[in-house]
Amino acid sequence: LNAYYQRQIEKREEGIVLHDLATHVAYKVKPKFNLDLAIVGYVEGTEELTGNVASILGALVCDNSYQLVARVGVA
Repeated sequence: LNAYYQRQIEKREEGIVLHDLATHVAYKVKPKFNLDLAIVGYVEGTEELTGNVASILGALVCDNSYQLVARVGVA
């Protein structure tokens, strides 16, 4: 399994997914420092949402660069 995982990482794949047949749970195995999305900003809610995050801004990270890719929120 370790050799297969290493081959996938060498091919610049994100990792592998293991399925536990007894519990039907899936586990993602990825490199230690892999980061899919960084949260680079957020907006706090008002009124009934005070103290909670109302929206987030996400970016992909490559070396020292950030590519803004997503804004997700309730407003």
